[in-house]
Amino acid sequence: MERIKTSCDGCAVCCGAQVFVSEGGRVLKIEGDPDHPETKGHMCIKGLAGMELLYNDMRVNYPLKRTDKNSEKWERISWDEALSLISNRLTEIREKYGPESIVVAHGSWSHDHVGISTFFAAALGTPNVMGMDYICFGPMALACHADMGIPTALGFKSFFVSFAIQCLGIFSRLRRDP
Repeated sequence: MERIKTSCDGCAVCCGAQVFVSEGGRVLKIEGDPDHPETKGHMCIKGLAGMELLYNDMRVNYPLKRTDKNSEKWERISWDEALSLISNRLTEIREKYGPESIVVAHGSWSHDHVGISTFFAAALGTPNVMGMDYICFGPMALACHADMGIPTALGFKSFFVSFAIQCLGIFSRLRRDP
């Protein structure tokens, strides 16, 4: 069994992780890396459950296309066909409604996700990029502190503080608005 040191990409914390892999390349176990300078072996359940995501029977591993607009049936298509369909549809929308009609959204805050989303939006000509920071990153940061007692597991305190201030500002505006 081989031990591979890596980091979890389930959220912005990027906890230090160890992945134990069989000789055949199958992941056998995921755990926190005790040598990681910030997370010191701690990982949340989301990261520890990585194998369930990787080997889930319901995981989509290739492009699918709905067989009919009103159907719940899907058919497997090639990557070339999928990329062509997406490209053609985005071009059609951009030409008909303008690039500002397109919003590029990404999930959990991560340097990779934000960078790719921003680059893709720029290529499309849209300024509209959004993420799930207020419903994903913020609660994750608070849960990290509550569950593991590590307020600095993020590794960038100033970002966390500015993020918390932004959240408080938004919440106080929501309370004032009728």
